Amino acid sequence: MWMLHKTKVKDLHFRFEPGREKVQVMLEILHRSEEQRLEVYEKLEQCKGIMERGFPNGLIWDFAFIRDNGQEVCRIYTEYNGVDLYHIGHWETMFQFMAENMFRLESNFLEIRDLLIQ
Repeated sequence: MWMLHKTKVKDLHFRFEPGREKVQVMLEILHRSEEQRLEVYEKLEQCKGIMERGFPNGLIWDFAFIRDNGQEVCRIYTEYNGVDLYHIGHWETMFQFMAENMFRLESNFLEIRDLLIQ
């Protein structure tokens, strides 16, 4: 798992999550307060058109994702199925997917970030 913390929005992180069956690129909202978490999620959802720009199949929007550690978060993500982090033959595909989609997700986010900082 990799995280980028410098979003300038408290408790909002970009992450890569490669695994045994898929790889995900996501924006995750981690506020402990459910009210604050949902408030940020709703602001992002209002900008869905901008956030999904360049993603032909859109993004997956999950306002109540439960992590393995039991923590509830909001996630906005894309994923690529059928790849395995432990299969060296899949690495190039996974790295390319992560790089292209993280760049796209970060670029789209930067267009609306100031709306979240207010």
